[in-house]
Amino acid sequence: MKDALLVDLFWQRDETAVETTQKHYRAYLHKVAYQILGDELDCEEIVNDVYVALWNSIPPHRPENLRAYAAKITRRLAIKRYEQKTAQKRVASEYAVSLEELREVGGDVAAPEEHPEELGRCISAFLRERTPKERRIFLRRYYYADPVEQIAKGEGVSASAVYKTLGTLREALRTYLIKEGYSL
Repeated sequence: MKDALLVDLFWQRDETAVETTQKHYRAYLHKVAYQILGDELDCEEIVNDVYVALWNSIPPHRPENLRAYAAKITRRLAIKRYEQKTAQKRVASEYAVSLEELREVGGDVAAPEEHPEELGRCISAFLRERTPKERRIFLRRYYYADPVEQIAKGEGVSASAVYKTLGTLREALRTYLIKEGYSL
């Protein structure tokens, strides 16, 4: 079923929208949550919370790409859960490792408290200047928190090539952010 039809079901408040979304996107959403949390039970809870969030947010929102919209909700909920868990104890995950890598760019610029939308637009502009392959590598590592080995396999390159690309991208992002007026 196409996303537009699924969104229409949500707008009509048809409960089959949730069932169909679960059938089509459950595995994908679970993967997004797992890359951040690394815990099966937490992931199951997050994915179930995503269905509730979709039900509550459509309407008024009418996403064109339901998969991306659901992934964005999943990511936000998983990061919130991750932050709750790490406030209690140290939890190792790909998200933690990738966040530490990104902190090299400029300390807490990776998780800004003030004007996150502005920083997001700036990073998006930076990524538009990169090659499609560089954008994919950057997003897979720092948005989806994919392991380097998985990125390398998906891109058909070695893990060391991915590490080198990520290092180059982090340094280029740092330079770009300074040029845009961020003090790092």
